[in-house]
Amino acid sequence: MLGTPALTATRSTIGSYYEPGHAIGDGADAGEPIAAAVRITRLEWRRRRQRSPEIVTGRLPEQPIGNASEQVVSRHLVAAALGRLTQEHRDVLRECYFLGSSVAQAAHALGIAPGAVKSRTYYALRALRLAIEELRDAE
Repeated sequence: MLGTPALTATRSTIGSYYEPGHAIGDGADAGEPIAAAVRITRLEWRRRRQRSPEIVTGRLPEQPIGNASEQVVSRHLVAAALGRLTQEHRDVLRECYFLGSSVAQAAHALGIAPGAVKSRTYYALRALRLAIEELRDAE
């Protein structure tokens, strides 16, 4: 018996072969239209496989690394820029970005109001961006 995808494909192919309202009369050979539909379907499947062969693997493909030295420089810039921030700004960035805490979780961990977490995060990111720009310009 045909599997569900094959059955669906066969039904849709055969259904598209016939015009609406067209019926096979008594004594007519019903095998010819079906055989033609099966040939067409097989050809389409074969062409699809030839165009885009699917490769099945157990793992994701490796991402291109690019220039590794740029990543090292960027990490050092961020580390140096974080050192220029106030302790409060570093704490809120650690909670929200490095630990992945929500605003409520960060507020609870830091002992401040949720609104203060949002405000400090905004100003901490702004200060971090400025510090990185200053360090880049200094190089």
